[in-house]
Amino acid sequence: RRVLFRSKSPFTNFRSEKNLRLLASSTPLVKYYAEALIKEGMPIEFAVLPLIESGNNPQAKSKKNALGLWQFIPETASEYNLKRSRVDERTDVEKSTRAAIDLLQTLYSQFHDWNLVLAAYNWGSGAVQKSLKKGLIGNNGKINLNLLPNETKNYLISFYAYNYMIKSEADSDILKKFPDQPYIIKISRNHLYDYLNQHVNLTTVSSSVLKQINGYDVFKIKKDEILVPTEIFPQFFSISQIRSEEHTSELQSH
Repeated sequence: RRVLFRSKSPFTNFRSEKNLRLLASSTPLVKYYAEALIKEGMPIEFAVLPLIESGNNPQAKSKKNALGLWQFIPETASEYNLKRSRVDERTDVEKSTRAAIDLLQTLYSQFHDWNLVLAAYNWGSGAVQKSLKKGLIGNNGKINLNLLPNETKNYLISFYAYNYMIKSEADSDILKKFPDQPYIIKISRNHLYDYLNQHVNLTTVSSSVLKQINGYDVFKIKKDEILVPTEIFPQFFSISQIRSEEHTSELQSH
């Protein structure tokens, strides 16, 4: 159950310093998404979706009122048990990731094709279903991109391009430095201070970094469990600040 890639790809033009920087700064959370996908037997390639959806920003909000890493609209959020009361759980990294995986699995049970799942995640399952009747899948078994709206076509291209870049740039200076280890783990909220004090290089972790990897202020919103950096995190990422620009925020890599 994996999305397959060709050895040669037309996505080389997608490589840019901006996209590479986003990929590098997103490493801890992309690794977290990948581990969650693996547990469910899902293609790990879907770990790049938050980069496309939100620039990997838990607070990202669209003009259509989609919110969070995975850009849930209110109706879909309710369907997948993301509450929107005092705290909008669409910004919650753990809960929204769980909901996104559930949604992707639901779409796969409907279409049995990962490319159609991608199209449906962006365009809507109803639109994809209608397009199938018009020949969206050709006789060669491939999607006819010309039957997709430009936004969805670019969505699929970006998905494959990011994954191609991960493979093609694996030995580049910007990516090869990151060990294949967890950068984020989940602990009991009650053990937060003990955990930080046990790891000297984490004692000064800022609330902004904790907010970035959880999606909410862990000191204002008390939950039973939270996500925290592992001991390896500070070797590659700042624990004191995040990089903030207009409409986005991201972890700052060294």
